Amino acid sequence: MDFDLILKQLSFLRKNDTALIAFGSSVHKYELNPTLEESDILAFEKKEGVKLPKGYRDYLKNIGNGGAGPSYGLYSLEEARNGAGWHHPIKSLNDKTDDETEHPGELLISHNGCGLFTWLKITGSNGEIWFDGRTNCQEPYCIGDDFLVWYKNWIDGIFMENWFITNLGNEALELGQRGLFKESLDLFKVGVNIACEEYFDVPDEVRSAYLGIFCNVLYFLQNDNTGLPVDKELNNYFLDKCLIHAKDNPAIYFNAACVYNEMKDFDNVLMCIESAKKHYPDYEMMAEAIRTEELFSEFREKYSFY
Repeated sequence: MDFDLILKQLSFLRKNDTALIAFGSSVHKYELNPTLEESDILAFEKKEGVKLPKGYRDYLKNIGNGGAGPSYGLYSLEEARNGAGWHHPIKSLNDKTDDETEHPGELLISHNGCGLFTWLKITGSNGEIWFDGRTNCQEPYCIGDDFLVWYKNWIDGIFMENWFITNLGNEALELGQRGLFKESLDLFKVGVNIACEEYFDVPDEVRSAYLGIFCNVLYFLQNDNTGLPVDKELNNYFLDKCLIHAKDNPAIYFNAACVYNEMKDFDNVLMCIESAKKHYPDYEMMAEAIRTEELFSEFREKYSFY
């Protein structure tokens, strides 16, 4: 998990969601509590006789000790340990038979409103997340088995369901058009690491703007368009992120072919051409450019049949 990208995502939302329209953001305002040191976590684990799940430990050390998070935000480790004022403090996190505690072996990490809670399972778990809807006559059920994946899905969902991915794509595009290519590519990097999960409720126009990000970043990577040096490592990073979306936005095949061509990776240029034949309605426009533009002269020498 790239923690720097998560922090950049939260920073972007803090800047752009000034009306605090995302659910719960009026409480946490995308702010994070200071992180914990490894020594702090080890002291807690020693005191409680438990080992916190790795993903949650990484969150505490690299993102924050509570703050911005799903629903009304995440409680700090100490608040979670003490029931956050909603439940009695847990007598023993590692004692599943303790009659004095309602949720042994779990930490209350979030309040969802209306007496609904989210718990992080500690004992016998790699980081399971449980939703507690008993006030609505729902039995608790597991909603995820990886704390960091659950946390990242929350952030991505805000971008996709509240249209902020459109803001991000527009800002990255504008920076590139102004010649601020490093800043543009840094923001595009945030964008291409946002997932559009099938269970998100995403309007078609937002999905279209999202897919445009993967095409636009490949345009700005091209030396022919921006004068930037050909950086194979950077190019391949973005190509790996972008090509998985090419069937949904086939124009990606054309820009990817151009990027591969500048790296003299002609086999992958051909791969993009063959894929575009199957999926790209404007394939003939792409093919004409590859047949005639000087940029592709070396490719045509290798693949003389084209």
